[in-house]
Amino acid sequence: MSAIEAFLREVDAAWRQPGPRIPLRIIGSTALMLQTAYYRGTKDSDVLETDEVTDAVAERLLLIAGQDTDIHKRRAMYLDIVRRGVPFRRQSPVYHRLEELSASLHHFDVEVMSVVDVVVGKLARFNANDQRDIDAMIGQGLVDHDQLVQVFLEALDFKMDLAWDDFTSFLRNLNRVERDMFGVGESEIEEPEWLR
Repeated sequence: MSAIEAFLREVDAAWRQPGPRIPLRIIGSTALMLQTAYYRGTKDSDVLETDEVTDAVAERLLLIAGQDTDIHKRRAMYLDIVRRGVPFRRQSPVYHRLEELSASLHHFDVEVMSVVDVVVGKLARFNANDQRDIDAMIGQGLVDHDQLVQVFLEALDFKMDLAWDDFTSFLRNLNRVERDMFGVGESEIEEPEWLR
């Protein structure tokens, strides 16, 4: 059992509220580590806010396993709730249900964002850990270049509140991944019409 799975099982055990199972949609590096052979240290486990993660559910999750809770201190990991409008992503990213992990829980169904959707999201911040994550996914053959560009374009179409500086930064990061990690030519992508 991985450290992340043990953390999620402890959150499940601490929930202690009756009701239907709640889908937890996990994004970021945690999603990568839960569905691949990749691992690196991380301090948080981002859960994307969905219709099922209401304000009340989010508040209770943070009380149980947010920053500075007992679970955080024991596991060196905490939950962070990410609002749907925040991540750079396409309108309908793909999620995969983790059948074995979900079956071991009583209150939650765990879904992880697809590798390519996580990688596209990481093109926004693109810090050293993001670059390491992207390089590892490409190195394991889990990201197809053409699919990456397509999902990037879909994310541009969906994220209509992007500023010009954000667009140029995200494109520069995509081009660096293409050049330095894929070893292919850089995609030439025009700014969206709504930025003109």
